[in-house]
Amino acid sequence: MAVCVAIIGKDNSPKYFTCLNPYDELNLQYKVLSSLDVVEEKLNSGAKSGSDIRELYLGMLYSLETHKIYGYVTNTKIKFVIIVDSTNIAIRDNEIRSMFRKLHSIYADYVCNPFHIPGDQITSKTFDERVKNIMTEREMAEDCTVVRFSAEPSTARIENLKHQNDSNDKITEANQTFGAFYVICIALSIITYILDLVLACILLYFYSVHGQGVYFGLTLTFVLVPALFMTAFSLRWYIVDHDDPSLGKIALWQWIVRIIFLLLQVSPLLRYIDTLIYGLKSSIAKRTASLDQWQLVYYRRMLDEDTNGALLRLFHCFLHAAPQAIIQLTLLIRTIATAEKRANLNTDVAILQAWTVIAALVSIAWSLTSYHRSVRYARDDKEKVHVLGTFIAFCWHLMSAVSRVLALSLLAAIFPVWMGVICALHWGMMAMWLALGQHQTAACSNRCEELLLSAALGLAYVLAFISPRDGPTRYVYLAYYLVCFMENTGALVVWCVASNSSHNPILYYGAAGAQVLAFLLAIMFMLVYYRYCHPSTGRNKILEITDPSVSDYDKPEYSKSHARRSCS
Repeated sequence: MAVCVAIIGKDNSPKYFTCLNPYDELNLQYKVLSSLDVVEEKLNSGAKSGSDIRELYLGMLYSLETHKIYGYVTNTKIKFVIIVDSTNIAIRDNEIRSMFRKLHSIYADYVCNPFHIPGDQITSKTFDERVKNIMTEREMAEDCTVVRFSAEPSTARIENLKHQNDSNDKITEANQTFGAFYVICIALSIITYILDLVLACILLYFYSVHGQGVYFGLTLTFVLVPALFMTAFSLRWYIVDHDDPSLGKIALWQWIVRIIFLLLQVSPLLRYIDTLIYGLKSSIAKRTASLDQWQLVYYRRMLDEDTNGALLRLFHCFLHAAPQAIIQLTLLIRTIATAEKRANLNTDVAILQAWTVIAALVSIAWSLTSYHRSVRYARDDKEKVHVLGTFIAFCWHLMSAVSRVLALSLLAAIFPVWMGVICALHWGMMAMWLALGQHQTAACSNRCEELLLSAALGLAYVLAFISPRDGPTRYVYLAYYLVCFMENTGALVVWCVASNSSHNPILYYGAAGAQVLAFLLAIMFMLVYYRYCHPSTGRNKILEITDPSVSDYDKPEYSKSHARRSCS
């Protein structure tokens, strides 16, 4: 369909260029460079006329005898240029829009890689393959809506659906509002993060006072290591943002504030505060006529900070909250398992351990929910998750975390070495599966980064599933939960066989029943979410026309669905 695709930076420096025929490369490069003057002219004329500055698609820039050149500009002034053959008269404007949306999507995936340096040219082989898939219609074929006609032959037109397809492009643009729901989500993120840290610190104090050095060491390890890890990543992202000229210069006092938060090892907290600040600025700019042009800038920066904070919370979730929940619950179970140990029970420590486990489980569930919500808000090509969907997703992740943590803790309370072996095998198996079959992601520029990402996600899969790329996930979830079901069942069997129900029958039967119930509830909430609350639920994949009384004007010839495949 397309013969050339080019990505141009804000300063008009080439970032990526590819064409199907290498013999036409020099000629097509000249046409791309010639189109930049037209792009600047359209942007300047749009600003002067007061038209919608949020419109990304520029349409056809100019036409030649052999080629047509189309343009698209992101909110960060990155320019996309697509050249098509003029002899292809069947191509439609909505198809060009779809190509640009997909190109923008995979570009966003690529630059979200923490190791990507802004300004560098794109050299990823995976990125190049995905772009060429778009150019040759292989990716577009995946999103085609199937249209089934009745047996009677009929003709149809697309004009009556074109307005609907074009209006869908601005669904997210019209909803760029910092509202109460967004504030509540950020507030919950701050509260769960602070509560998780405070309870862990109080528990450290009690372990220190009572001379429980081993418990103190384990708890402290999973407090400091995740904090240092998040601080390193957050600092690197600040440095990368500082090198990006499109974001402007940061004042000295802002750097001082950042350094203070980084030294205190609470980098996600500053990200959430910046999210609220940019959100309030966006809301104020929207209500002020003189600042209206800044509304989108502040809104985008708010989304960037929210996404960065959500990603840091994922690190906190898997490196701090999950190990803390398993460790403290294991210690609690071992303490109350027999009458002799219950006689020496320290009530204050036991209550604090219980609250720490509860806070960690809530933190895990909200971290996963917040991450998926933030990714959808940050992506222009994805629908947003509404209030009910967010609540159902939170319940799903909470029950899944409860089931998984309880199963591992029951096994660790009896055979801690076995639990470590099971987790290590699970990690290795998932990392190998990702490395061999799920490595086609534009977030990685080379095979080494893909292997590192596979190892990191494999560790995360010990607790929960996160899709490494866009696409249908129902069968992947089926396989993942089947593996977790077998592992959880094995842990319960070991618990029931190795422990004695007469020592503490409430713990013996209650723990096993709670684990099974939590797993079943997690599956139920997941099914409810994907059936009724998923943002793509309302989009029809198949349009069937069998009523012969429908006029030809109402029968579409064909239609392309939006590239809104979700991993959440």
